[in-house]
This record gives sequence, structure tokens and C-alpha cells, in this order.
Amino acid sequence: MSRHGGKVRLGKKKYKVLRNISGASNYDEYGEVIEGTWKEIEIIANIQGALEYNKMRMTNAGDVSKDTISVRSNQDLYKARVDVNGKALLADRIFYKGTYWEVKEDIDYNNLRTAHIEVLATRLDEQPM
Repeated sequence: MSRHGGKVRLGKKKYKVLRNISGASNYDEYGEVIEGTWKEIEIIANIQGALEYNKMRMTNAGDVSKDTISVRSNQDLYKARVDVNGKALLADRIFYKGTYWEVKEDIDYNNLRTAHIEVLATRLDEQPM
């Protein structure tokens, strides 16, 4: 309970997300993903600094030392994946505090009252577009 008598609610705000969509994505001769088309969408989410425990538990060893945020939303966010046609899709990129953050890991919480997704995203070294 808050000091105002109601339940505590974390504020959610609108954020811009770049989503790699199917079509032009493919692999080059080195196995690297060729970026396809990006679509800008808007999500409503709560973003916090990621706890060290979550960074260690959820990210790859190479990402542990990078700046990381924790994002909670009722809308889907995606890490790198392959679409139904076998095309590679890059991870969603969230615009936050003047820079883009790439989704690295996600957990779905499907409780009846609190269904949401939680993702960890690391700051991109090179900014898209």
C-alpha cells in the first residue's frame, strides 16, 4: 500500500521500438545477418536499470559488462529469431535515454493477473539509422 492508501504501481510510459520485419533479411557469406526492413512501433513499458543478479543469470558472458536495462511490458518484445519462412530477424531495439538498446533475453510471465513480458536489453555500441 502506498502512503496515499492505494496499491503501489510502477509508472509505464510510451517508448519507440524498432522491429526488424520479414522480407529482406538474410545471411551474408560469413553467416552474419543482413539487416532487412525496420518498422517503428510504440510500446507502453516500465524501464529500470537491470539488477546485477539478473544480468548474470539471463545474459551471455559477453554482455554481462555492458550497460543493461530491464523492461516490463504487456506488449511483446523480441530477441533475435527466425520467422516462419526461415528468414533471420534481428532483435527489437528500444529507444531509451537518447540511445538504442537491443533485446537480449526475455521471460514470459503468464499469471492470470500479471501476464507480462520482462526483457533485458543492452546498449548498442553503434546506433541504427
